[in-house]
Amino acid sequence: MKRLMTLLTIAVLLSATPWVNANPGGNGDANRDFQCGGSCHGDPDLNSSSSAMFEVNIPDRIYAGLSAEITVEVSSLPQTETGIFGAFLLTSLNANGDIPSNEGWKISSNSNLGQTNYQEQVLTSGSELIFSWTLSNDDITTTDFYVAVNHGSVDNDLAHTGVSQAFQLTTIALPQDMPSVSPGFQPLASRLVGEDTTISIPTQNAEKVTIEIMGSQGNNIEILASMNGSQVWEFTLPQAIRESSLQWRVVVEGEGLTTTSAWYSMVSSEPTFESSSLPIILQGVGVALMGAAFTTLLHKRLNKSKAIKKQYEQSDLIPNETKDNSIPTIPATGLPEGWTMEQWEYYGQDYLDGKLS
Repeated sequence: MKRLMTLLTIAVLLSATPWVNANPGGNGDANRDFQCGGSCHGDPDLNSSSSAMFEVNIPDRIYAGLSAEITVEVSSLPQTETGIFGAFLLTSLNANGDIPSNEGWKISSNSNLGQTNYQEQVLTSGSELIFSWTLSNDDITTTDFYVAVNHGSVDNDLAHTGVSQAFQLTTIALPQDMPSVSPGFQPLASRLVGEDTTISIPTQNAEKVTIEIMGSQGNNIEILASMNGSQVWEFTLPQAIRESSLQWRVVVEGEGLTTTSAWYSMVSSEPTFESSSLPIILQGVGVALMGAAFTTLLHKRLNKSKAIKKQYEQSDLIPNETKDNSIPTIPATGLPEGWTMEQWEYYGQDYLDGKLS
């Protein structure tokens, strides 16, 4: 089991793409009518046919209200200056009102994980690209579809256009016991790097649930989900070791029938530091108490300093008589004959008391 999880971890890491938002160039993915034509990748007045070849793969049965995936392998692509190739999914070639939504078809995802009928890819090697669209229609209907490809040239002065043969998508009524993911299912869109992720999927009429993780060049990785409760299935994704994104979908089987969900995207990001408010509050209280203690101590020191200064200032106000009270009063006639001031300080009082003559 441990070895299996290790191999699965490696496989998921190889299939995960870096978490970046980048536009490969050109005009960018959008809902576009075919009137964009050659003007998307060159001068519209110098348009030429593309050498592109198309192989369209569609499901055997498409049920009204459920998603179905169209995969188109485009080969024999030439080298161009930019390497950018744009592909349209169209319901006509009228160059106006030919977007699938005009016929009631909703695109839930494409190869670039967008929801547009026009998408761009960059050819880095070889001569083949794979484009896909997952779409649904709530009505029972039949619709003609086309896939068109636009690209530039080596000198980027000519716009080249190629169009597939028409193919039909027909929706049929949904059986009452149709196995599927429950309509209210909300897939997990994000997780933290370094954490295993267990996902629960509610289903209807399911006997087997398989998870497909999108790999490079169409080599998807499969994980068999296990039942945990009534019609609730679980699977675990190994932890991501870096910021990345991966795409996955659910294949539900039961009573000989199979349905496949749209592609879901999950982003893995680095955890951000989040601290509890309690330590912050305690730290704030501690700082406040220290500040109060310092203020009180400083206040006491200042008061003591002021008191000493005041004491010194008040000592200057003491009359000289306080000092002179220890010296006897000199008679009006002056010091006795022959006495010095020093003698008077020591014996002057005795003289006044009549003890000395």
